[in-house]
Amino acid sequence: METLVFSPQVSAYIQHQESELQPLLQRLRRFILQAAPQVEERFIYKCPFYYYLGQLCYMSTTKTGSAYLGFVKGMHLSNAQGLFAEPDTKQIRKVFFHSGQPFPEAGLRELLQEAILYNELKPSQQTLCKRRAVAH
Repeated sequence: METLVFSPQVSAYIQHQESELQPLLQRLRRFILQAAPQVEERFIYKCPFYYYLGQLCYMSTTKTGSAYLGFVKGMHLSNAQGLFAEPDTKQIRKVFFHSGQPFPEAGLRELLQEAILYNELKPSQQTLCKRRAVAH
């Protein structure tokens, strides 16, 4: 079994959240790193981000006391699991979590794997720039 690598900055971020959200954020963090060991945890833009061949997803909290996982390229994901909230941005899609509600482990695992696959298959920016240069 692989050892999970936790960012100290993310640990501090979780410790500074409301006490009722801390267990949920810890569970979400551990879930992401166990479900996708190739993912790297970083702390940028004042919240935990998870990277694999680019930005994958991030954790954050709301002013109303819930947590969410934002999928950076969520507009490209199927949402066959029905977990995404109504979109409020062009690209990002969010899954909201509330204390006391069931954790959607199976559906979340599928979304995470789909996001990883998208990052593996997406054309790189460098390739797009080369194609544009050749086209002109």
